[in-house]
Amino acid sequence: MKKKIKYKPFIHVGDVVKIMVGKDKGRIEKVLKINKKKSTVIVENCNLATKHISSRSKETPGQIIKIEQPLDISNVMMVDTQENVTSRVGYKFITKSEVKQKVRFFKKTGNIIE
Repeated sequence: MKKKIKYKPFIHVGDVVKIMVGKDKGRIEKVLKINKKKSTVIVENCNLATKHISSRSKETPGQIIKIEQPLDISNVMMVDTQENVTSRVGYKFITKSEVKQKVRFFKKTGNIIE
């Protein structure tokens, strides 16, 4: 059975977002990965979990590493880096040289997202 997408993915890889909920609340970081089916995002250096890796051979020792865990897409909000404001994202069409182009923009400031 197919799962429906809960949220339309308004965030793209490389966007700057602010975390609104959880232990990293208030942090502003970049998006590394998006899972559209589960509607989750992985944000750089946020929601870290400790993972213990056992040694695979005698030459490589075991390690303890920290990896980013996914956050629900509803728990992050886009940040306008020009004015340092969080805002929702909207879509509009702009005509450039007789060609309509769909672009994202911040609803609060009206700035277009590159």
